Amino acid sequence: MQAPNCSDGYIAVMSAKSLRKGLAVVTAIFLAVSVNTPSKVSAASSTKYIIDETTRPLGAISVIGDSVMLGSLVYGPNLVEQLAGQGWGPIRARAGMGYSTGHLAVPDWGKVSGWLAKWREEGWDAPNVIVNVGVNDSGLCGASFECSVNSINFLLDEIGPDHRVFWPNITRSAVGARDYQTVWNSALEAVAAERPELIVWDWATLYAGGEFPSGDRIHLSPSAYVSRNGHIASEVTARLVTTQSSGQPVALPQVTSAPSAFSSIPPERILDTRLIDTTIKSKDVISVDLDEILPRDATAVAVNLTSAGSSQSGYFTAFDCATERPYVSHLNFNAGHSRGGFAIIPLPASRKICIFSFVESHVIVDIQGAFSPTGDLALNPSEPTRLLDTRITRRAGTDGILRITVPETAAAVSVTLTVVGAESSGYLTAYPCTEEIPFVSNVNFLPDEPVAGSAFASTSRGEFCIYTSSPVDVIVDLNGTFSETATLHFVSTQPSRLLDTRYGIGGWSPIHARNARIEVPAAPADAAAVTGTFTIVEPLKQAFLTAEPCDARTYTSVVNATDRGILANTSTVAVSDGRLCITASQPTHTLFDVSGWWIQASDS
Repeated sequence: MQAPNCSDGYIAVMSAKSLRKGLAVVTAIFLAVSVNTPSKVSAASSTKYIIDETTRPLGAISVIGDSVMLGSLVYGPNLVEQLAGQGWGPIRARAGMGYSTGHLAVPDWGKVSGWLAKWREEGWDAPNVIVNVGVNDSGLCGASFECSVNSINFLLDEIGPDHRVFWPNITRSAVGARDYQTVWNSALEAVAAERPELIVWDWATLYAGGEFPSGDRIHLSPSAYVSRNGHIASEVTARLVTTQSSGQPVALPQVTSAPSAFSSIPPERILDTRLIDTTIKSKDVISVDLDEILPRDATAVAVNLTSAGSSQSGYFTAFDCATERPYVSHLNFNAGHSRGGFAIIPLPASRKICIFSFVESHVIVDIQGAFSPTGDLALNPSEPTRLLDTRITRRAGTDGILRITVPETAAAVSVTLTVVGAESSGYLTAYPCTEEIPFVSNVNFLPDEPVAGSAFASTSRGEFCIYTSSPVDVIVDLNGTFSETATLHFVSTQPSRLLDTRYGIGGWSPIHARNARIEVPAAPADAAAVTGTFTIVEPLKQAFLTAEPCDARTYTSVVNATDRGILANTSTVAVSDGRLCITASQPTHTLFDVSGWWIQASDS
């Protein structure tokens, strides 16, 4: 039988039965190739070529590989289908028995470099490439580290600059009793250290865990291939996807108040629909009358919203009852789980705020403070600073109380509260240490779930307290302090969405990539800080967002989520020239809804 040449188009796909048999004898086939006897290899029964022409958000990607990749293209959901499910496309994929980099003396039909060159001639040159070769090259190179390095560099040079390459290492070489896996994998790591476009995936370590059945330590069972496909699709997305500037920033919203100072109010629960045996219905609105609670000239109110008892996942939007509901969210929650979130809401003349729920849910509202022109406290923002991490110190004692030291001049603090490592569900309450523990909550959490929330917490003699209802690690990051000597007043705005990577809102798409830093014009140039809601949507892995002024670097978080989770947190963050920078620890979609900003009192 004749081997194909580079003028061939689609190659017939071998049957699953033939593939199982073929994969089992790949070593013998490789040895035939290595001694220039290609006539013993049937191309019609040992390759697969797939083209998916659908354009998707993450962009074009090429897949090329040897018999290990061949199984990934045959057994489904195959790798192309799983990459498409992640959002990649168009996709071109090819794999075949005996394929190698093409650096050494092998037939043209087995040279991956040749197929990539042919694709380029046809007008296909995706910027992202998955390469799965090495088993056959390592057999040819044997114990020569230099040969392995040269083979890897040869293929990378063929792929060319301005490409990102994802390359799994190997589990053994195809030379019978001799095994040059370590040599080849070491060469991959050495090349990756010199060439940042190369990303090596440690398949060998994952395989060694024993979850992927294999008869020869190279090829896998059908179910194991499907599992491996899922790992590759996820890892490729996590490592290759990039964030692009794709449009213009969103114009800042109009302000809804004069500059206002903060007045701390003792934490108090002002609404709990569980106590009146009613819920807010799906896509309905409930109003909360604050007339007897707030100062007469209040322009905005700081509250904590909590959802409880919902049978579906959904979100809350809080807004001024005198306006139309804005396209923002303040709180996201899952079915059956209590979830809380901080919000600053503009106040109308009626002194009522409205809360919209996307699904039926109980609504709990805890008040934290108010803003008014006659308030007595202004804000002194700071770069996020870690005040406490009980993973390093220790958890709360049997009373569940943590005492956190803050500057003695602070009458209240703006903090981000993060919990990790809980063994059971619970909540946190932030309050002045001189008071009894109030019946309110700031953060709700589930077992082994990282969750962040925010609070404007009143202090007493240089400290405030946090009550933990169940054992959990607590992380406290300081975003600013309120005092009579500070100078920043709050200007509330109509809540407005400035960033949403799902739809390119704010000029960034198609996703918020791992470690990508997105710049958002979030406030006027003369503002010192901004307050808004950060939402992390379906990260590929457990992830968090960092928000900071664009002229600084910090090591804190504003919101956390488990893989595929959706969580929101409202936080106050310093800005530089009105610019806010948001970084994601893992690929995710990121939303930012502005509530207002902070300016010098003398500007009022």
